[in-house]
Amino acid sequence: KVFIMKRLLLILILMLSFQPWTKADDIRDFEIEGFSVGDSLLNHFDITKIKGGLKDWYPDKTFSYSEFRDKKIKQFDKLGFFFKPADNNYKIYSISGMKFCTKDIKICYDFQNKIEKEFEKVSNIKPIKKTVKYPTSDNHGTGSFAKQSIYLFDNGDAVFIETKNWANDSKFDDNISLNVDSKVFGDWLSSVSN
Repeated sequence: KVFIMKRLLLILILMLSFQPWTKADDIRDFEIEGFSVGDSLLNHFDITKIKGGLKDWYPDKTFSYSEFRDKKIKQFDKLGFFFKPADNNYKIYSISGMKFCTKDIKICYDFQNKIEKEFEKVSNIKPIKKTVKYPTSDNHGTGSFAKQSIYLFDNGDAVFIETKNWANDSKFDDNISLNVDSKVFGDWLSSVSN
């Protein structure tokens, strides 16, 4: 009896040893400061805080956006959330974390590299990397650009990491943003951005 138990245990250990462990492939597995796509904002903040951070950026009102700073936020300077305005549960469809690097853009690049390495440890998705140059304007200044890494899931969800290196004559501060977007939100954003 002991021999049979030892043999069964050995077989179980061998089976588990060769089990191909899969990496995260669902956008809900990823968090920014403890928030995930699909969470209710009400699990983290009260309605007054959410409504106090509302921004009105798009004429299409399919989604609302709220952003704020809070003592709960540790790695980023502020967080932003897109949700449907008629949803009383404030289900999150997109999360963004933003960190400003006003003294040294290298802080943003180092943080971007750290985020990318962490993401690639838990995901098999290869990034699309690109550099985007902004046209010269009063807001952008002359020579502003962004380094982007985009991770696209098979179902259309996405993780988007971007460091914006704003020119000295622009109206913006250097920053890094990390965005975790559901497909539903990404499709909507594409439709209102074109």
